[in-house]
Amino acid sequence: MLQLVKVRAWRAEVALPSIESLDVLGASIAEHARSVGCGAEAKLAYRIVGRAKRAEWSLDTLPRRGEYVTEGEPLVVVGLFATQDQARHFVPEGRSIHAHAVFSALGVAGHLKALELEPGARLQIQAR
Repeated sequence: MLQLVKVRAWRAEVALPSIESLDVLGASIAEHARSVGCGAEAKLAYRIVGRAKRAEWSLDTLPRRGEYVTEGEPLVVVGLFATQDQARHFVPEGRSIHAHAVFSALGVAGHLKALELEPGARLQIQAR
């Protein structure tokens, strides 16, 4: 399963506080979306550049399926924030984000199951 979002423009980066979980990340993205005028019904792409304190993620395809834990590595988190059509976009129940991690230095990427981000991560959300 692959979802693509064509982002024509990104909003300016904002610094994130220390992130202890995907729920905290979702709340931070929701707060930022509201602060730039997104209403209660929103659906937009986001990306975060930072360093994982700890990331639990899975790979469902080649080269090797499995569950993984990565610590202390730089990463890019990409995904979809959605308060509408959540099931259609595979947003886990009870959350507002679908998140993937890209570990460029390691040459791997996968679906995020849990995440702790070190302070200093930078968030951008889709402008249009």
